[in-house]
Amino acid sequence: MRLILAMIIFSVMNAQGRFDQVEIKIHPVNESVYYLEGAGGNIGLSVGDDGVFMIDDQFAPLTEKIEAAIKTLSDKPIRFLINTHMHGDHTGGNENFANKGVTIIAHDLVRRRLSKNEFEEMKNNPSAMKKMPGLPVITFNESINFYLNSDELEVFHVANAHTDGDAIIYFKKANAFHMGDTFFQNRYPFVDLSSDGSVYGIIHAAEEVIKRANDQSKIIPGHGSVSSRVDLINYRKMLIDLSEKITKLKKQGLSLEQVIEKQPTKDYDSQYDNDSDLTKKESFIKYVYNDKN
Repeated sequence: MRLILAMIIFSVMNAQGRFDQVEIKIHPVNESVYYLEGAGGNIGLSVGDDGVFMIDDQFAPLTEKIEAAIKTLSDKPIRFLINTHMHGDHTGGNENFANKGVTIIAHDLVRRRLSKNEFEEMKNNPSAMKKMPGLPVITFNESINFYLNSDELEVFHVANAHTDGDAIIYFKKANAFHMGDTFFQNRYPFVDLSSDGSVYGIIHAAEEVIKRANDQSKIIPGHGSVSSRVDLINYRKMLIDLSEKITKLKKQGLSLEQVIEKQPTKDYDSQYDNDSDLTKKESFIKYVYNDKN
């Protein structure tokens, strides 16, 4: 688990450069919905008279830059912050925002995993034990709804997808979604098997959004640019096709290395392959091959 979190941080910072060089870019989505691009997962925002509803918070050193970007959109306070899952490039700013009075929300399993990570850090140093900062103070199991900024936000859990605690946020009036890392735009997905993730759960997550969306919907991925329902449909088709091909080769008795040599992803590599250790084609084949769900 800690190795994976370190890989996420290392790969992100390799791509983005030092934190002090990171620029927070603002992208309008629909009506009162925006997303911020920086280092780490895309930050979603609902902005209006009721305040700011925030989705994910990237890394702690970026908090001031993130706040400055939000202040160009609204002079209202940040009231709620929801974590789409537990990875550090989506939760790294939790403590900073909690100290400013922001209410942090996440799925039950996100709090449990973040609590475990904090405990592992402190258990060998009893004098450092203290109230764990930045943990979600409100959690949910299946779903939770928010009514603010003239919109209804449906937050729902998708089990065993990118991790076991993923949440998707649906802005019903604005007709927009934030999928966290259950959707990587133009990349193969990162499936965190050590956190009970599964490619089949990612397929299910796509299906849940597809059935709620229409041709005008805007879909914010965890990483990448705003996408459409058609983009997500094509993503789902790719995942199903490759899962079937890789599983078939495994059932024939081929080792992981032999499956990789067969190049089962070759028809999709021009669109989805990349140089990230977590989302390159070889890694995706490994996720499917080792998926126990």
